[in-house]
Parts: sequence; structure tokens; C-alpha cells
Amino acid sequence: MFRHAHQLCPSAYDRDCMAILNKVLNHDDTDSDRNPGQKLNTGFKDTCELWEETFGEIYAKAGCMWRGDLPVPVEPLPVNSNASLNDASVSSNVHEQSTYLTQRQTVQVCLALLGARDVSVKKAGPTLFVRIQLLQRCPSFKLDTYEVPTYSDPVWRQLYTFKFETSTQGLLLQLRSTSSGILSSCSKLLGEMILTWDTLLSSPTLSVKKWFTLTKGKSSPPPSLHVSASITPPVAAPYLLRTLEVSQDRVLKEGSFYSFRNVFDHADNERLMLHIQYDSEGSFKVGPSSIQEVRVLQGAQKKSRFTKRKMNSGTLLGRAQPLVKSDSGKSNARHWQLFDNSIQLTIRKRADDNQWHLRPELSLEGKVGHPVALVPGKRLDYQVNGSTEEEEAGFVTLVRYTPDAPAGKATALFNTSSGAMEVKPEESVPLVVLISTVTSLSLVEMLGKSRPQTPKSGSRKARATGNEWGAVIFERQANEKSDIARKMALYNSLNYHYWWDMPFLLWCASFHNNASLLSDVTAYQFAGLYGDGRRRRQQ
Repeated sequence: MFRHAHQLCPSAYDRDCMAILNKVLNHDDTDSDRNPGQKLNTGFKDTCELWEETFGEIYAKAGCMWRGDLPVPVEPLPVNSNASLNDASVSSNVHEQSTYLTQRQTVQVCLALLGARDVSVKKAGPTLFVRIQLLQRCPSFKLDTYEVPTYSDPVWRQLYTFKFETSTQGLLLQLRSTSSGILSSCSKLLGEMILTWDTLLSSPTLSVKKWFTLTKGKSSPPPSLHVSASITPPVAAPYLLRTLEVSQDRVLKEGSFYSFRNVFDHADNERLMLHIQYDSEGSFKVGPSSIQEVRVLQGAQKKSRFTKRKMNSGTLLGRAQPLVKSDSGKSNARHWQLFDNSIQLTIRKRADDNQWHLRPELSLEGKVGHPVALVPGKRLDYQVNGSTEEEEAGFVTLVRYTPDAPAGKATALFNTSSGAMEVKPEESVPLVVLISTVTSLSLVEMLGKSRPQTPKSGSRKARATGNEWGAVIFERQANEKSDIARKMALYNSLNYHYWWDMPFLLWCASFHNNASLLSDVTAYQFAGLYGDGRRRRQQ
């Protein structure tokens, strides 16, 4: 890491190498094997130990370490006549969406738990461990280090890399001892300390390494905990959204049927509403004209959504209408006009793929700003090495081709099965919500089913678990072949994980609280797409 930084100033690198080594040190970047026991892995560990011995500091720093292999690039998109970023239907709502969505900021934190001292052997159990918790937002988050004997000098030398939302405020570190009872799983609090993000951010080096005297313990003198931590400055984080069906269908006096879905954010707050209008025969008819319009609205939630059998429309952020094409009757494709008919979305079957509904061919044309590609699966920033076709099913990555990223950059990811979306701040949320919604509706129609079985939200009490989606994420340990971060997330705290790295059924169990999705065989066969389609709207 530091060698690469040194090489950014070639003249200084040459001068320092000659002064210290009397030659310019050759740097070989061709070796990429980081498995345990190999040269890169061994050299990294030796460097960490030598650095700590020489400078008394932990080598690993937040924001500076190797983040893994580069993702596989997507195929370049041919430049076409897409409109400029001045197109009002897309670009303007990017600037305005901060007014109706909760903005998120995250920091990366590198935490090393080094050891403890002044621990009373008489008052402690046979082993010690440190429990890591958050100050705010996620009361159920709990991560314990491995246990060390009390009678020896307690040393952990355990390093964690996290990404935290700044609203979590900081960490609570507790030194605990295990109970002396053989069958007991209880632990005893010996003392605790608080480490806030403000403390780390106020440091000139964005880091701290010291012995912290613990409070709330009963020992005299109180024990101390040796902690090293570093942090990155806060950065804007993606919006996290999920779609849930929250109300019954309504028939207005015009004779049209309406279905309503709310879009919730990471903190389980209602942010947007979807109005899906069907024609009078929509409950039994399957075809391109069964849906008349899909609207994304802001401010139409709560009890005021209906007034004298008319909808309280709120602020219209975007709409989609089906566009009948010559091949629509053959169910080979569905075409939609988005916003003010300035964008066209096409969902097409892959003729050579009998599982096309899990990875449909999508294209977006018209006034969308910089060129866009809709790529099936989790790609670029969202890539999961070693994932199976089943794990990729239902995911679509939105890739933008911009002057600063001519090879493409991922600006959004959505899942047509679960209704989950992650949208980066520079991307249009209404655009992604519309694409995700009409794609799922079209897939149901093309499969010959009546309507999507979107997960029910249930009561607010059932949904409000006290956990905030995306508040803490275990960073993947790039030099760990076993992907320890994934195992920790699945077995220690299911909700605190890359949501798009979760198995679909676990995602539904965790975020939708919908047991029917876990038991519906047909839903599982379709990767949880929309249930078995047996439910019909009542006339």
C-alpha cells in the first residue's frame, strides 16, 4: 500500500531507494495469488508485523487497504442518440430527490482489538472476550471476539473492517468474562468504553491508538482495553428502498382497478407510492393492455390517499404506460413509455433461454442522459465472486457510460423478485423505481400469470425490528479465501450484510417478514418471483 503511494512520486521513490538500498527496488505486480502461504499473503503479514514493531502502529488503515480483484467489466454500449443530461424528465429529479428521500452517509472503520490489562482474576471468569455493539440504530447488533484465558496477558490482535452509517454514532466496546458454570452461557461485564465517530474524525490522523480505562466495572483499579481504530471521512451512500403492497385494490367510479404499493426506505419510512391502474377486465385478462398506467408519487401516502372515491394523487414523479407493438400479442416482448413518453423500456424474452424470466433482455432508449445499459445479474460494484445462476436470478444492474467512466459504472441495482433497490445519489430514483416495477409486472404477464404476489408489509409493529437496513456492513476480507465477512454476517447478524449478497429466501424472511414466501414451492421454483398467481381480484 505505502509502496504504491511512494511510487506516485517517482523522483522521490528513486531518490529514497538509492539512499537506503543503493538501487531502485524492482516492483513486480504480475503476481496476484493472495492465498495463505503464498508470497503476497506472507509478505503482507510480514510487512504488518514489521511496521508495528518499527512504528508502534497498526499497518491497516481505513480506506487504504486492498479491496479485492477488479470486477469483470461489462460489454461496452454503442454510443447512440441518447439525450443530454439537460433532459428534464430524468436529470432534474436527481437534484430534487434529496427533498423527499432520507440521505445517508457512511464511514469505513478499521478496528483492532489488541489486549487488556489490570483484569482482576478473582472477579473474572476463566476466559475474556470483547463485545462490539453500536451506540444507535441497531440494538441487536452484537459481535463477540474469540475468548482468551484470564490468567495470561489478554491479547486478541483481532482486526475488523466495517462500513457504518454515520447515524449509528459510534461503538460500545465491552470487556466481558465467561461464567465459571459449565452449562452456563452467561457472561459478566467487567467494564466498557465508548468510541464515537466524532472522536476519530476530530483526530488529525483520523485514527487513535491508546489504552482506554473502562467504566461501569467493579474492580479497583478498573481494567483497560487497548484499541486501535481508524476512519474515513463521511461519503454519500446509496439510497436503499423496497417495495411492499400495503393496501387492498380499489375500484373507482370510472370503472378502473387500482393496486397500490408503498416504497419504504432503509429506516422503514414510507417515501413513495406506486399507483398501478388496470382496465375493467384486468382481473382476468392477460395481455399488454391489461395495465393502463403505473405512477410513482410522492406525498400520496397515509390515510389521505382516498377522498370521496378519488385518489389523492400527491406529486407525480414519473409514469409508465404500455406501448403496444406488433410482437406484443405473441408475448415475446413488452414495451413501455416512461416519463413524458421520452424514454422507451423494452422487456424481451431470450429465445435460447428457457429461464429467460430470471434474466430477461432489457433495453432503455430515448432521453435518459448518459447512455444506459440494463445488465442481468450483479455486476461491477455489485459483483459477487463465485455466485451461482440461482443467486443471480432476478437482479438487474443499471450501468451508466459517462465521460469519467467510458467503460461503464454501476449506478443502481434492483431485484424484480423482492422489490429491493439500491440507487446511488447520482442516479434517478423515480427512473429505477419505474424500471423495476414495470419489469416485474411484464414478467408476470409474459409468464401467463394474473398479477405479481408482492410481499405484504404486515403491521408496522411486525416490521419495526429496531434494526436499520444498511446501518452496518461487514467489509469482505479480500485476503481471506473463505470470505469470512459473509459467514459472520449470516451467522451473527443477518440484517447487517450486503443485501444483494443474501440468498433470496433469507432476504424475504429478514426484510419482509412474510412466511408464505418461504413455504410457497412455486415461488421458490421461480426464484421467489411472484407466488403462484392463484389470487384474483374480486369483481
